[in-house]
Amino acid sequence: MQNLTQLQYWLYEHIPACQALGLVLQQAEAGKVTLSADFAINRNHHGTIFGGSQSLMATACAWLAVHTQFTQAQGNIVIRQSHIRYLAPANDKIVASCQILPEQKHACQTMLDKKDKGKITVLCQLSCHKQTVAVFEGEFVINTARSSSDKYNHDSK
Repeated sequence: MQNLTQLQYWLYEHIPACQALGLVLQQAEAGKVTLSADFAINRNHHGTIFGGSQSLMATACAWLAVHTQFTQAQGNIVIRQSHIRYLAPANDKIVASCQILPEQKHACQTMLDKKDKGKITVLCQLSCHKQTVAVFEGEFVINTARSSSDKYNHDSK
């Protein structure tokens, strides 16, 4: 697995909006990711963090959790559907965190072993000053079959 600095660089290079929003990886282990976002870059006219920034942050966090858990996919992971629920305004820096549970990993790995494709639902919590401000649920599709395109390969030159 890539180290935190390499993964941060990869994220900015392949999803430039993450850099534009100032998303910073705090933790990235197999299936467990934490991101933070600066308030000043993501604030809106109400003095809170823009909902679209929160949605992108949660999507990126969940995608990275899948990516770190299923490295054999080499980034060939897409979001199929998602839902976010905003619970409270975020008036300062926010943190997104998610963790893939063992039973989710096992179920997805079973699909990958049988068909080279799997799907997994990931929950992500966004918090501000340790208060939950939003919850996200995203379903991701993973493809581990070899393809003729290397556009998702981390080692592309």
